[in-house]
Amino acid sequence: MRANRSLHPLNLTAAALLTTSIPANTHLTEASMHSRNSRRTHSSIGIAATCFALLLSSLATSTRAQAPAPSNPASQAPAAKPLQHLLPPMTSAASESPAGIANGIKVHGHWIIDVKNPDGTIAEHRDFENSLVGNNQMVELLAGALVVSDYMVFFTGTTPPCAPTTQGYCALTRTSAVYPAAALCVNNYYYCVTGLTINYTYGQFPSMVLAGQMTATQAGSINLVGTYMGTCSNGTANVATTAPSTCQTDPASGYGYAAFTQTGLTQLNVLSGQIVQVTVTITFS
Repeated sequence: MRANRSLHPLNLTAAALLTTSIPANTHLTEASMHSRNSRRTHSSIGIAATCFALLLSSLATSTRAQAPAPSNPASQAPAAKPLQHLLPPMTSAASESPAGIANGIKVHGHWIIDVKNPDGTIAEHRDFENSLVGNNQMVELLAGALVVSDYMVFFTGTTPPCAPTTQGYCALTRTSAVYPAAALCVNNYYYCVTGLTINYTYGQFPSMVLAGQMTATQAGSINLVGTYMGTCSNGTANVATTAPSTCQTDPASGYGYAAFTQTGLTQLNVLSGQIVQVTVTITFS
């Protein structure tokens, strides 16, 4: 900051005192002149001392006014932390729930469909997930009220790429002698192709893999896919007494079937003679 050059009121007073003079028309004798000079000398010394004291006081006041205010240690001290940091974090009941309860048990059906040309080149590839629709079967299987007979993979479209079929479905099955194929692959209800394989893996990431293929007998499309689960029960008790081997061949044992997984997809076009290769991997998490 620049020093303030304006005169303090006390400085003006001192300056006035220093310039005070005796009137010119005053007549003085030599003795009185000597006495007056002596008094003037003492008076001048007193006035000069007073002015010097006033000047020092004025300078001190000006210096204090221009000096920066001393920093306040209290204002620079870090703000006190709230008491909450001393307490453990609050948690809700939902955040403490086990992951299985919060997220649920999920069944994943991962599909891969490759449409191949007769020379083996891939014309179309689809990779997607489908949804569990067989909730009732899952509960009955866990409760022991059902036993599984067999599985089937099916797909269809506006015009299915297979014929003949009165219901408009193409199906991949292990054998036509086992339900549900024994019920659906007769009288041209479904167009069925055998050769479906079912493989199981165990361990940390268990899975069941259904895989099969068919050659399109006509040009068509696929816009809906799914799997069937065939089941049997004795129909009266809570626990099924039918052996799986009997369920596969004897419809009198309380045979039934229903969709296990199913989903729609963007239309997939297939030409006659192309190979539709399907792999479905079912996992749990």
